[in-house]
Amino acid sequence: MFLLFLNQFIPDSVVKAFSWTLIHSLWQGLAAAVIAGIIIACTRKSAAALRYNLLASTLFLFVIISFCTFITELKKNTKVERSETVVERIFSPSNPDGGTEQTNIIDLAKSDPLTICINYFNEHAPLVVLVWFIFFLAKFFQLFAGLRYIHRLRTKNNIEVEDDWKQRLTELAAQTGIRQSLIFLQSELIKIPVVIGVLKPAILVPIGIFAQLPAEQVEAILLHELAHIKRKDFLVNLIQSFTEVIFFFNPAITWISSLLREEREACCDDIVVKIMPRKKSYLEALVSFQDYSAGSSVHAMAFGGRKNYLLHRVRRMLTQENKKLNVMEKTVLVLSLIGIMAFSFITVKEKKPAQTKTVASRFAAVKQALTTTVETKRLPQTKPLLTTKPASNNHFVAADTVPEKKMRMREPSDMSFPNLSSNTSDDGNTRRTLIQATDNNGKKYNIQKQNGEVTDFSVDGKKIPTEDYSKYDNVFDNIDRTMRSNSLQAEKRRTEDYQRKSEEMRQRLSEMANSQAKLRERQERLSEKHLQEQSQRMEERMSEQRHKMEKQQRSLMDQKVRLDSVRMRQPKEKLFRESNSLKVKNSQNEIHSIISDLAGANLIGDKQNLSFTLNNNELVVNGKKASSEIHQQLKEKYIRKSGDSFKYSREGNSESTTINKE
Repeated sequence: MFLLFLNQFIPDSVVKAFSWTLIHSLWQGLAAAVIAGIIIACTRKSAAALRYNLLASTLFLFVIISFCTFITELKKNTKVERSETVVERIFSPSNPDGGTEQTNIIDLAKSDPLTICINYFNEHAPLVVLVWFIFFLAKFFQLFAGLRYIHRLRTKNNIEVEDDWKQRLTELAAQTGIRQSLIFLQSELIKIPVVIGVLKPAILVPIGIFAQLPAEQVEAILLHELAHIKRKDFLVNLIQSFTEVIFFFNPAITWISSLLREEREACCDDIVVKIMPRKKSYLEALVSFQDYSAGSSVHAMAFGGRKNYLLHRVRRMLTQENKKLNVMEKTVLVLSLIGIMAFSFITVKEKKPAQTKTVASRFAAVKQALTTTVETKRLPQTKPLLTTKPASNNHFVAADTVPEKKMRMREPSDMSFPNLSSNTSDDGNTRRTLIQATDNNGKKYNIQKQNGEVTDFSVDGKKIPTEDYSKYDNVFDNIDRTMRSNSLQAEKRRTEDYQRKSEEMRQRLSEMANSQAKLRERQERLSEKHLQEQSQRMEERMSEQRHKMEKQQRSLMDQKVRLDSVRMRQPKEKLFRESNSLKVKNSQNEIHSIISDLAGANLIGDKQNLSFTLNNNELVVNGKKASSEIHQQLKEKYIRKSGDSFKYSREGNSESTTINKE
């Protein structure tokens, strides 16, 4: 039914043009993938925004070229249909003189594989469009279902966010440079934060996120979603999804689209890291939502990413080194580039003037032949019309209209030309060919042609009159056949040479891939060795610190033993004073130990101007609250009871210490 609909309501030229647009998009997408691979390889140290813009431009250029291909094919098919109509009208049963030319055209259409392939796809264009349309409908319904789900997320099962976080979102939006109004909601249907909409975007977060994560991680998540809003990523991603639906069959476009999504997240990562003072909170937020990101919609701007992509994102933010192509991607792109070059080489070879393959040139030849036929019929003939066979099968000459009375000299059918040479010059308007041949009997033939017509002919140096050319048709046929055979043999040798060079290139590529694999293994071994050395040095440092602490503990035990011995000999009053002195000394040791730990955590640099407060609730160093991780470490080491606290302040030579212990 669909084919019937195409035949009745859509012109055949439109169907063929769309079918050829889909076919051409395969090699055009391959060329775009090669360009994308070059971009990835040449921008390893560049900003993510530059890579994203270049990849987006490549995809946009592919869409424009596909549209131009459709317009070009439509115009060409329209011209071909008109030419076919003229030919059918001339070769209709009412025109008995067109039978010979019609037979020549049919034989010509079946003479080379490229024409057979073109005719096949032209004949089966409705079937190609039908198969594409079936899968297109499935992909389109899938896209439509995703958009419906996004609309449901925005309108169903949502609750308002607290005013404090709304105010904080407004402040973060101002830092990011966003001035438009935003919708901020908690949703029961999602597990990771998402951004929806363009004109009035909405940020949706899972319910309970503010209680489960620290405030810094929540702010990092909101900054990431604000970065998507600032860059209008939702709109770009929607256009990208429509492109993927149309060219669903093209693996190159699917690969470029995946690169775009990765670089889009990298651009947002750069914006977040630039605004946030600490990267650690953002990395922890990525890890927190990693396990939930698999179920997110690809059409909404979701936080997190694939598991195999998280490591790359973290490494990129730490090392500032972008994504590199793996061995498989490099191999496929290099082979694709070789294939495109080979196809171009073969196409150029097939476009030689003596063997024109295009449909347009064939119809031009038909037109020229038909014109010659018409003129021949109109002019009165006193002599037979001379018909010489041109050098190519692609040209047609009208048959004689006046029967020839003279006997034609026929050369032996088994004649051959062991020595044959030709020289052709073409200035764009006139094509001249000089042929010198010697047959197996030793006869020498010199032929001069102009635009495929014989203008001068001599045998063994004797010039043959123009009216006698028809007697040597067999000679012309055999010379043309020998020239075509020589051309085919030369083409075969060039093809074999190209195949040999291609095989050598494949072997070189295989060797390069093996070398790169070995180099990567060596780098991995060196990296593992470096990590082992760092781990060993860390263990040595920890061992040294452990020995120091044990030494301090032994010193304290010795002091305690001495104090116990003194207690037995001295009065209680003196014992009490010495006990207090020892407590003060122990407290001073704890203060110095706390200062050493703060210096080891890079929280202080100058020990002469320092102040800190350590208790069960917080750790404040030089007026700034330290992270909960460091506070927890010092709390476990020095706070024995909930009421214990240490307060220390020093400015130059002035020092103040307050220690409370229950």
